[in-house]
Amino acid sequence: MPRKRAKRNEYEARLIQLLKRRFEQARLKVQDHLKVGKLPLEIDMLVRFGGERSRLNTARLPKLFRYFRQHNVLEIKTEQTPLRVSDLLKLQAYTWLYMEQRQVHEVEQVTATVIAHHLPATVRVALPALKYRRVHKGVYKSRSAFDSYLLDLSELPEALTPEELQIFTNRARREKVFLLRMDDPKKQALVDAMNDLYQSEVKKLMVYLDAKQKKVKRYVDIIGRKRVAAALPKEEHLAALSKKDLLSALSKKDIVAAMGDDETLRLVYTKMGRERFLKKVEEISRRPIRKQQTQAARP
Repeated sequence: MPRKRAKRNEYEARLIQLLKRRFEQARLKVQDHLKVGKLPLEIDMLVRFGGERSRLNTARLPKLFRYFRQHNVLEIKTEQTPLRVSDLLKLQAYTWLYMEQRQVHEVEQVTATVIAHHLPATVRVALPALKYRRVHKGVYKSRSAFDSYLLDLSELPEALTPEELQIFTNRARREKVFLLRMDDPKKQALVDAMNDLYQSEVKKLMVYLDAKQKKVKRYVDIIGRKRVAAALPKEEHLAALSKKDLLSALSKKDIVAAMGDDETLRLVYTKMGRERFLKKVEEISRRPIRKQQTQAARP
């Protein structure tokens, strides 16, 4: 097998492995690379609920996959294997072959899904002809005999994207997952996948964060108080850490420095004190953006 093809398959294999683990934790039965014909025709993943007459319970699944039915056929496309129009047609054919092979006659029990890193322009243009319509940001659905879904990882909101998929989307999301899970033994498979597939990114993070240290206070000491204070408003990966803990780990002088030239904030902080100020910051950060804009617009 050529080296480039082997590398592409490595990304797909790792994503299948992570999803398989997640689905099995939700007590579903999973088969990967299931053959559905004499030629090298195989389904990337098949996810099934227990027996044919068992009650469907999707509550254990990530929110993104709660549309699952009894039989669910999945096709995986990573950044190394861009989606083609033919892949959408192939998914339909493979699903029919599976239904014939397993004698599944009720189409309401079946779903077919393509998980794609992004949608190339050629695919996006063809979606209307294939009767796919956008039902949610990053989620497209086509209804023929059975429900077919197309999940565009580049568009999916972070809140809807399971961590297993987030690490295959972009660097910013990978960094956040790594920061949150690097010391979590239950998430070791995620960390191992990032270490194996994105070695250069992980090495840079390890050097920058000195991941051996677990305490935020120690993190501040390692990086330097001035650098952390300057980074608070602009570094994306710091969002994965607790801003409240970071501010608590900094001195009063450093917090004021992080406020920049905003004299009003300096005066408020001095008057309110650390605890009341942090509590107020946390309270304001939870307010809906629209509500704040509406209030600001009133005379």
